[in-house]
Amino acid sequence: MTFQDYLKSLLKKYGVTQCRLCELIAIDPAHLSRMLRSDARFIFQPNNLEKIALFLGCTPDERCEIFRLAGKMPPEIITAFCKSPEAATKFRELAKAL
Repeated sequence: MTFQDYLKSLLKKYGVTQCRLCELIAIDPAHLSRMLRSDARFIFQPNNLEKIALFLGCTPDERCEIFRLAGKMPPEIITAFCKSPEAATKFRELAKAL
């Protein structure tokens, strides 16, 4: 599943229109449109991904999937890397094992 398909499914699941989501997270409708069109020039901003998950009321698993499909890491993972070299090492080991 693509990020775009997943976001559309979440909008449907939570009964939120694209226009309403734009209002909730204070982004330009054109910006959301680029997110949903898979515009190759578009770069997903973690703060917008966080806002989407928060305002839709996503579960923790749905939130993580939003970040994964957008090719981003949730902020708490980045923070853990910055604070703990051991966490970064374990993640690299896990990635090699996959």
